[in-house]
Amino acid sequence: MKNRIFVLLIILLLGIGFYFYKNKSYLNKQTVNTLTKFSFALDWTPNTNHTGLYVAQNKGYFRDEGLEVDILPYSSSVSPDVLVATGKADAGVGFTEWIIADNAQGSPVISIAGILAHNTSALITLDNPNIKSPKDLENKIYGGYGAPLEQAVVGEIIKKDGGKPKIKSLSLDIGALKALETKRVDFIWGYLGWEVIQAKREGVKLKSFPIVDY
Repeated sequence: MKNRIFVLLIILLLGIGFYFYKNKSYLNKQTVNTLTKFSFALDWTPNTNHTGLYVAQNKGYFRDEGLEVDILPYSSSVSPDVLVATGKADAGVGFTEWIIADNAQGSPVISIAGILAHNTSALITLDNPNIKSPKDLENKIYGGYGAPLEQAVVGEIIKKDGGKPKIKSLSLDIGALKALETKRVDFIWGYLGWEVIQAKREGVKLKSFPIVDY
C-alpha cells in the first residue's frame, strides 16, 4: 500500500513538472504581455552614473518588477525634466539645480531618489598659476549650456570666495573640455568623474573647484 502511494506521488510530481516545462514558453509570453511599459530619459551620454539602469535591464530586475523599461537616449535639445513634465518620459536623471529651477517656474517634476551621495560637479579651468580659487574667475569667460540658473550659481560661488560675481557667459556648441583646450573659454562647470578623468587620460592639466566646497 505504501509503495503504491509512493509511486502515485512520484507520478503526480512528474506530471506537474512536465506540465510546467511544456507550458514554460506560454507562461513567459504571458508575463511579457502583462509588463508595464516605462520610459526613462538620460541626462547625458551613458556613463557610470547610469550603471545601475543598465545592470537592472541586463539582469532582468525591471522585468521581475513587472516593468518593460525603455532607456531613452540623451538629447542635447531637450532635458529629461522637460520630457517628464510634458509626459514624453515617465522618469529620468536630472540635476538638483534643474529641479529647483523647475519648481520655481511651476513645473510638476519632483526628485524621488539620489544617485550620488553628493554633488560631483566643479568649476574647472586649465592649470593656470593666476587662478588659485573661484574668486580669480571674476571677469573671466564661462562656457555654459544656456540654463538661466548657471550664471546665478557660478556668480554666487565666486562671491562666497571673496570675488565679484561678474562673468562673461558663452553658450557652448562644442564639448566643454575642447572649449577649454582651445581657450575659447576660461572655465566650465564640469564633472570630476568625467571631464577631469578624460583630461588626465589625454594629458591635459586642469584645476577644479568642487561645488560642495563653496
